[in-house]
Amino acid sequence: MHQIPAQYFRTHESQSGSARCVQHIQVFNHNSDEEHQQMSLAEVEVFAGGGNVAGEGTAIQGDKSQQTAATGGAAENAIDGDPATASLTDHNHIQRGGLWWKLDLGSEQDVDRIRITAPNSNGSDLEGAFVYARDSNYQILWSGRIKGASDGSVHELQVETCCSGY
Repeated sequence: MHQIPAQYFRTHESQSGSARCVQHIQVFNHNSDEEHQQMSLAEVEVFAGGGNVAGEGTAIQGDKSQQTAATGGAAENAIDGDPATASLTDHNHIQRGGLWWKLDLGSEQDVDRIRITAPNSNGSDLEGAFVYARDSNYQILWSGRIKGASDGSVHELQVETCCSGY
């Protein structure tokens, strides 16, 4: 898995001088093209303080220029606790540059891991997608990449941020 280690971001501190923690999670599929015109997430779980905090956030999805949820594939489906539902981008409105899904946790959290479950169909469309953990100013604190995506696959990503160890 490709990761940018936290030590490269140790200088990123808030104006108060304290370490910055994660507020936004983004899944970005740079690989979307004419053959891969969708991105679907069965479930996204974000763990901080021992519990899943994803359901407390607000999710949106789209492509480079607009929100593009397919009918029945709302972004919130990825954080509803039910892997049988899924977010699904609308492949009829794809723009060049990639598809994305974002989660705003509402406040900065000390995130230690992210678990992403691929849907039971077209799960391989997540192959190579990047996962970003960003602070409240939308600066990247950590990044990882989904490898081995297939129908129903589960991807555990260990997150190390500036918040970790403070």
